[in-house]
Amino acid sequence: MGKKYYKYIIINLLNQQQKGDFNMAKKNINVNYWVQSTGVTGQCLSDRGQKLFDTTSALYKQATGLKLSKMKLYDMVLTECRETKQAEGFYIRNISTAGFMVAMQDLASVCRAYLRDKDYKTISFGQFKVGKLHKLATAKVGRKGRVA
Repeated sequence: MGKKYYKYIIINLLNQQQKGDFNMAKKNINVNYWVQSTGVTGQCLSDRGQKLFDTTSALYKQATGLKLSKMKLYDMVLTECRETKQAEGFYIRNISTAGFMVAMQDLASVCRAYLRDKDYKTISFGQFKVGKLHKLATAKVGRKGRVA
């Protein structure tokens, strides 16, 4: 098939489109999906957990003026999950995701209570012990003082 044949097809398509017999539309499909990570992040984070972290991170920034550290939260949650595994025998992967989401909801409640000057009421079954909110902030690392 030569160039003349393709030119003929294109002209016919354009003629049909002008007559209204043939409609062409350009459609964009926006695909958004969750990819599970590995390691500490894969144990704790889920799609819902990421959304909760985004919300809590903004509240934490308003309350303290510092950026919230995921790694410090992961360490805190996984410490509790390891203790639960030893006591009850659950799989860490099953309880760490739920523990992370509970920690995010509790931290969001703490930050909201702090911003509104109200008392904090816990919604979780246990307690995560953090002396001060500033201990969950990101630390400066390296010689240039970049934020981790």
